[in-house]
Amino acid sequence: MRDYQKQAVQNWFRNHCRGILRMATGTGKTLTALSAAAQLSKLLQGRQQPLLTVVVAPFQHLVDQWAKDIVRFGVTPIRAYESTDSWYRRASSLVDAFALGTARGGVIVTTNATFSAEPLQGVLRRHRGHLLVVADECHNLGAKHLRNRLPEAAAYRLGLSATPERWFDDQGTEALRSYFGDAVFEMGIGDAIKAGALCRYTYKPVLVELDSDETALYAEVTEKIAKILAVQGFTEEADADSPLGMLLRKRSNILGHARGKLAALRGQVHARRDDWYQLLYCAEGRHPLAYEDGDPDEPSQLEQALRLVGHDLRMPAAKYTSETPREKRRDLLKRFGSGTDLQVLLSMRCLDEGVDVPDARTAYLLASSTNPRQFIQRRGRVLRRAPGKELADIVDFIVVPPDGEALQRETERRMVARELTRVTEFARLAENEAETLDILRPLRTQFGLLDI
Repeated sequence: MRDYQKQAVQNWFRNHCRGILRMATGTGKTLTALSAAAQLSKLLQGRQQPLLTVVVAPFQHLVDQWAKDIVRFGVTPIRAYESTDSWYRRASSLVDAFALGTARGGVIVTTNATFSAEPLQGVLRRHRGHLLVVADECHNLGAKHLRNRLPEAAAYRLGLSATPERWFDDQGTEALRSYFGDAVFEMGIGDAIKAGALCRYTYKPVLVELDSDETALYAEVTEKIAKILAVQGFTEEADADSPLGMLLRKRSNILGHARGKLAALRGQVHARRDDWYQLLYCAEGRHPLAYEDGDPDEPSQLEQALRLVGHDLRMPAAKYTSETPREKRRDLLKRFGSGTDLQVLLSMRCLDEGVDVPDARTAYLLASSTNPRQFIQRRGRVLRRAPGKELADIVDFIVVPPDGEALQRETERRMVARELTRVTEFARLAENEAETLDILRPLRTQFGLLDI
């Protein structure tokens, strides 16, 4: 363990084994958490008091990663996900063994979905001994249907996240803080780079204009949003399925799917066609205009990008999505890491949280939401250290209003401001910060955004 990881564990113990470790992606949150759990278990065993540890992670592949790391600590965990029949009997027997005093300890690793479901909740309610809850990417547990399932009986609680605050959900953020406690240790990306835990990176923003159809739809959706806000006032809690929530998502999708990005991508990938270990993040779903024009069969951005990279540029490429079977995902990551037969991996969200791809050297961000968590996670994916890797390369596609199109000045300004928030964060720690700022200075000046 690195010195900062040891410090994080010490801080957690000083806070009575409660708190959140706010650590950048790639700084070793998993190892830090397992070290904390191991030390707590050893301490309690010295008092003849066994500890049940429950690790909660967002997805099945993360459960598998946690289980693999737990085995390195000499413990075989129970993996609780998918069919209840595959794990329930063993989990129930473990809790019975605690009650009978025959268990020295035990670990259950589960997904958010299985954790919140009644079978596992029932098992945890039966447990009367010491309980430690470790929450990977703990910000997810702030959602109402999950935070209400966090066991109050757990005396020991450890949350892990690079960004524990929930986007536009103060209530969920406060619920997390109330349950786990405050952040007891923080290490941002800047500190991690200085400590050598993450590699340095360069950042290249690529400006892309909306076309005329996209501009017209963007203006139309923005006007509808303004009308709703005029009636109900500004709200940070727009339900995703509410009229306002759907309009906000639609407007974001117009930027994410901007058609000019594919042409810009071609030039950027072509310039790196001899480089391996490249990740390409695409927008989810399909272009909003495909539905407006009655053409839902229009290929998705991911499909178009895959054709561009794999067919047109003849680079070995594959997609990695939620529909990719788990065994195939493992194979894709293995092939990608080998650096011999898979040059580019294309995804939408599946590579956002927890997936370990340390060999990745280049990341193309065709689409990123305004939620800081998403683009911070994506940056973290490509900054992990690997043998022979000293510098990462991030290429970010920034949408700007087209010249000569009829968008209101304030609409244009807010569009650019939303994009520049991400750009400023990325440029701040880049090796070429001054060069990046020079590229964007005319845009900032044009729209009066020199303060962002």
